[in-house]
Amino acid sequence: HNTVASTQTPSASSIEWRYIATDVTLANNLVTDRIWDRGGTAYLSTNLEFAPLGLFRNVPAGTLHLVDPISSPVGAGTPLASGVCDGDFDGQPRDTVPDVGADELGEPLYADDFESGTTSRWTVTHF
Repeated sequence: HNTVASTQTPSASSIEWRYIATDVTLANNLVTDRIWDRGGTAYLSTNLEFAPLGLFRNVPAGTLHLVDPISSPVGAGTPLASGVCDGDFDGQPRDTVPDVGADELGEPLYADDFESGTTSRWTVTHF
């Protein structure tokens, strides 16, 4: 579960593997360029290449949270064995049908200003 997003085309790829002795599993990665085989063995599972920057909250600022609950990475991942990437990059648990990439788009949370003593303003925030 990695997310690699760039505002410029990388010189080679977003993720690559190389060398004859390489034996790697790449699963549930979301990248804005390609995943490149440069030698060795890789087992690929549910990786999304050439993802549009619009999937993320703010790429130039490094905020790679998914913004659209019906976008292609959401619910498209392959479940991994327990103990292998059980949470996203914020520590939010993966559900039974994980999202592709580092972010698991969760149910909206409601910010209600309880700390300031008012409940007159409610907003929806996706993490």
